[in-house]
Amino acid sequence: MFYRLAPQLVIRSAWRPYRSRPGDRVLTLRSGTAFPPSHSTTQLCLELLAAAQMEKPAGQVHWLQGSTEALRGHFELVVANLPWTVHMAKVMELQRLTYPQGRLILSGFRETQEQTLLTLYLNQGWQLHRRATLDRWEIELPAERSYTWVGLTLGYQ
Repeated sequence: MFYRLAPQLVIRSAWRPYRSRPGDRVLTLRSGTAFPPSHSTTQLCLELLAAAQMEKPAGQVHWLQGSTEALRGHFELVVANLPWTVHMAKVMELQRLTYPQGRLILSGFRETQEQTLLTLYLNQGWQLHRRATLDRWEIELPAERSYTWVGLTLGYQ
């Protein structure tokens, strides 16, 4: 899998070879335990990240990965592709990490879980800027009773 996030920025999975063009900057995603690069939620994050990139002039980008508790400071854009239960526990933590005019990109939950999570953010003064969905068919109906994964971009009002 590879995804051109901006004209000269490509994100690719570690397992797929990619022949870069002259001037390309290539970021390699390594698979985590929750959502691998080919998962619907990762695709939604990349789609929303590309849209956010187009809305704002791209400045310097720093990629950080790790526990939210270990991070200090504020960020203009925070991307969290986490399971729904983790999202529910991290609302205040993700808000702490985001500048007042910053944005959050959230994914890792299904359509049936979306409203509960979104309501927590709306009650904290966030506003929905963009919503994307992607269906991922499975043999049996998941416990969440939906095949549809959701990605959201939120910003302060």
